[in-house]
Amino acid sequence: MPKTSKIDVDKLIEVIKKFQILNEDTNKIKGPGQSCWVRIQNEMDNTVTAKYIYTIVLQNRFGILDKLGLNEKLKQNSSNNSPNNSKADLISSEEDNCIYSSGGEDIEDILNFNITLSPQEWIDIKEEKPVKYKRSDGKNFNRSYEILKPHKWTNVINEHFYEQTKLPCCVAYKHAKINTEGQIYLKIIGSCIMCLSNLKGIVEHAPEENSRVVITCTIKGHFQNCLSEKKRRVTGNQREMFLDKLMNCNMSAAYLQRLEAKQKMNYGDKEPSSIPTLNALRVMKYKEQKNNQVHNDPILAVSLMKGMLPYNTIFHDIGYDRFYLHYWSSSEVNSYRNYSKRTQIPTICIDATGALVKKVTLINGRETGQIFLYQIGVNDFENSCQFSVAHMLSERHDHNSIGHWLTEWCKNSIAPPKIVVTDQSLALMMAVVKTFTQYSTLNKYISVCSDLIMKKDIEIPSCMLRNDFNHIMHLISSWSEFKTTTVRIKNFYMRSICLIIVSVDFEDVKNVLKHVFTVALHETDGQNYKNEPTACENSKKYLKQRIATHETEFDEAINVIKDLNESNEIDLQINNLPNTSIFEEIKYIYNNCIESSNNISNNSGDRDNMQFCPGIAKKLFNFCKLIPYWSSLMVPIFKYGGTTESSSTSESLFKDLKTVVFKHKTLPLRLDDFLKIHINSIIGSTNILASKRKYEHQSLSNDSLHSQKETLEEHQVEDSLMLNQIPNLKINEQYQSPTKKIFDIKEPEFPYYDDQEVVENWKGLGYDVGKKKKKGTYLDKDPTVLIYNDTSKTKSRVIGILRNGNFADLKNIIIDGQPYSVTNTCTFDSIVHIICTSYTDSTSYSTWINANNNYKFFGLIEKLIRDGVNTQTYRKRANILKDIMADYKIPKNVGGIMVLDASCTAHYLLNKLFQNYPSLQEQKYCRKCNFDETISHPIINAYLPTENLNFMLDILKSLYEENKFTCTNCKQTVTKTLIASEHLIIEPILPTNIKKFNNDASVKLSEIPSILHIFEKIYFLRGLICFIAPPSMHKDAIGRYVSFNWRNTNNNWERYDDLLNSVRNVRPSTMVHNCQFIIYTL
Repeated sequence: MPKTSKIDVDKLIEVIKKFQILNEDTNKIKGPGQSCWVRIQNEMDNTVTAKYIYTIVLQNRFGILDKLGLNEKLKQNSSNNSPNNSKADLISSEEDNCIYSSGGEDIEDILNFNITLSPQEWIDIKEEKPVKYKRSDGKNFNRSYEILKPHKWTNVINEHFYEQTKLPCCVAYKHAKINTEGQIYLKIIGSCIMCLSNLKGIVEHAPEENSRVVITCTIKGHFQNCLSEKKRRVTGNQREMFLDKLMNCNMSAAYLQRLEAKQKMNYGDKEPSSIPTLNALRVMKYKEQKNNQVHNDPILAVSLMKGMLPYNTIFHDIGYDRFYLHYWSSSEVNSYRNYSKRTQIPTICIDATGALVKKVTLINGRETGQIFLYQIGVNDFENSCQFSVAHMLSERHDHNSIGHWLTEWCKNSIAPPKIVVTDQSLALMMAVVKTFTQYSTLNKYISVCSDLIMKKDIEIPSCMLRNDFNHIMHLISSWSEFKTTTVRIKNFYMRSICLIIVSVDFEDVKNVLKHVFTVALHETDGQNYKNEPTACENSKKYLKQRIATHETEFDEAINVIKDLNESNEIDLQINNLPNTSIFEEIKYIYNNCIESSNNISNNSGDRDNMQFCPGIAKKLFNFCKLIPYWSSLMVPIFKYGGTTESSSTSESLFKDLKTVVFKHKTLPLRLDDFLKIHINSIIGSTNILASKRKYEHQSLSNDSLHSQKETLEEHQVEDSLMLNQIPNLKINEQYQSPTKKIFDIKEPEFPYYDDQEVVENWKGLGYDVGKKKKKGTYLDKDPTVLIYNDTSKTKSRVIGILRNGNFADLKNIIIDGQPYSVTNTCTFDSIVHIICTSYTDSTSYSTWINANNNYKFFGLIEKLIRDGVNTQTYRKRANILKDIMADYKIPKNVGGIMVLDASCTAHYLLNKLFQNYPSLQEQKYCRKCNFDETISHPIINAYLPTENLNFMLDILKSLYEENKFTCTNCKQTVTKTLIASEHLIIEPILPTNIKKFNNDASVKLSEIPSILHIFEKIYFLRGLICFIAPPSMHKDAIGRYVSFNWRNTNNNWERYDDLLNSVRNVRPSTMVHNCQFIIYTL
């Protein structure tokens, strides 16, 4: 039984009778663009479209023309105009060959055009060999045809069709057979499925090889009124291209559609039918993803993948509810085995990350929790590479799940690591203790470490567990007390805590803690009523000196802690956490500092203590409960390891995973999709790693292999291992005992560190906590802590960037009631930057500048270091430059603002700034005629024979230390006295035969002499001023100056550019061009 039509024909006829659908002048059916069809659609309650109604009437479906009584009129009109034409001619005529004609609304339009195919396009769409087709008459043999490639030729022809006509018609093509022996070589027929316009294209003769193919085309019909929104099916190579961009290039459907519109359309064109809709692109992508999936359920898909190559050797353990997956490849295990054989101290780092895998909805309807990726990373310093060795995806983040994964990985006959680095996640720390040490709980491990630090004779743990230094500093800097304090106070405490982290002596740790607690708990400092420094003042000076020099020996006496037996009566339950013996001592120090701070009579100073913050002392005290984990106290006991450890390998591997491996994907991904890409990355990276690894070619006998296995099983460290990164470290003899006993380890009374509820909390997805701040480093020496003003609230660095006056956001400076704008200040700024670093790195030079701070320039340096770069700094700069440039340039009045152009050479500005403080003074005196002459040299010229600066010292000595001079008056020998300043400003000058355009040197930073023994003084390198030439030779183009500063406190080169927002570190191997001045100071 045929399908029943959904259209109510009777109702449609009644509605059509209400409207005039025939043109009164031509007596023909009105075109599809007329408003009558839309009105009929509305009367039909939009159950049928206007275009479909027009098609029903035009093709006389359901005999509707007879029922309307219009058939006779149309036949009569057709016979009057063309008696030989059939009814089909009302739709199209393929034999007409007009160039272009257009009539009324019912007269069909005709458009002739040519489609030109390039030789390559013709090759792409034509089948090379004939294709056999079965005969339609049922005979057994087949016929062969030359054809165009299916699903390819229509896309090419349609693109050219729209390019030539700009019509939105959705053309359906057919008849792509080639007649090599016929009169017409190729004939193409197409029809718009909406306006029913017909397209015909022919190629009369076979094209020559490697020549263009011209297809003569004609389209006839109502294409001018076609408002088609229909789209062509996406097939063939076009579909492959769209899928590649959607799947592999990670383009969105909207962007891909816009990209196609940009390539095919111009502004004002109608949208072509070849541009797919957004829904079509999304459905296409969805279907492709479904085709690539093993199963609809991601976890079941992973289970099925476990039986496929290469996953059958990589996936090891799968859990459904709750979900987890352990996976590692055999090549990863072999990489770790080779690494552990080549290094004496195998070190691994363990970390977790999220936002990679989507949550999974299980069969029972439960949605899994956040799925984290856990990973073990190794940094192989010998081969300069890093790699992962094991992975786990899990929605459980407790220590049992993590420990089970680590235990399963250790079953692969691998050498246990000697150092394991984690962040301060209790779940990770507890799992690591259970897996890699002989202890079952974290409290046991901490208790053992405490006893070892207190020099008790017990067994050393088989593995040293450390916290990542950067994570510890990040955690401390996120304390709420540091969020409300000034940058400089935070810097003081962070660097003080770093002294505790890197210390390997518990006595030194207690001493630093005592000083930190003292500073944080006292409200006042300065001088007491006896005019003596308070305890807070002494502690603050001690810590600042330690921060500035990292030296441990000073004149101040270290307080000796009282008998620790008295502290046994102190309540050991603090914050419901157990106390170890070292924690009891730290608690005793903390309580003593609290009592001392409450004793106002002896410790009250004459000014407020800017570092007063009891909250910091309290948090640091509680933080010390895990001090064996995050400090270096266990390093001399284990006799290996560094003062700091880092899990940067894990962070680097995670970053590579998210930004490189999955760069083309939008994270998080479906579970099985993530694993496919991740496994491919693992296999590829291990293959590359294996090809570059340096193997040691040595043969091991069975006895040596057996001996090595026994050694690894016993987890003992050889006494010959060298200590890493700890110079001149003295080990107590008690730490060198080869045999230790474990039976005297006591179980802690309150095992809260081993809480079964703790979980891994990556970025707060395990627990609902706030975000963390950006991390910073505080390990380097900081001599500025001795200089800067603690009360300053500026957020700028102590030696910050003095910004160029060309920046528009710098406000005008008011000088004598007149607004000034100072521009092109790079010359002045580069000089200031070098003098500032010299001030902070040299005590003698800073003392000399302070003694001459009445000079404006030196006063600016002193205030800048003390208070940072602020508004007063720019005001002083403007005043100094206004005075210096008075004889050089006249300020211009622009709209009531005086614009001072400070562009000048560094030679001019240095001479002006240091004319009263020259680098060198020559005093000549003749005893016979009393001739007396003093020559000042703000800048010392060094005429170098080559660009090699090794000759600079000899040249300076030969130029200025020569004592034999003849008096110009009496021709007698005169005496010369040299008076060298606290600084030397040297200008290296090269011969003109070396430099064609200028006499500036090009030097490598590492080749500049760091020390000069001259003029009976020792000068230290501070930096150099370089000129950057303008990018063009235009007369108005100007260059700029930058400075490269040598920081001997950190052995580091820094580049100061007043057009940048921050200081940049540069390598010593950097080649600096156009070096104009080199500056040394005492």
